[in-house]
Amino acid sequence: MGESPLDMQILSLGCRDWILFGEVEQRFRDAHSLSPREDAIAWIVRFAHQGWLIAGNYDGQFIPWTETGKNLELKMRWWLRADPVDPLGPGMTLMFELTKSAREAIPNQQRF
Repeated sequence: MGESPLDMQILSLGCRDWILFGEVEQRFRDAHSLSPREDAIAWIVRFAHQGWLIAGNYDGQFIPWTETGKNLELKMRWWLRADPVDPLGPGMTLMFELTKSAREAIPNQQRF
């Protein structure tokens, strides 16, 4: 597969449920990233481009987005803009679903 241990750790979160943007950002923070938000956005764009993630938001149900590449990056940045009423909301409602190919690529012993 060629993915890093951090990649696999984040991807394996999706074996149990949707992956929240806040979880991706926190994993980069835990890995001592100097720019965890930027790294999380780049990571998501990369794996969405590879066909492993479907980005979307939660509003009573998962609402998939169709954007990819730069358009996905721009939409995530717009979604994650500061919300003074609910500062944690955007990072908790932007989420990602694994595709079938991603699920098949994650070894059973690495699934959370």
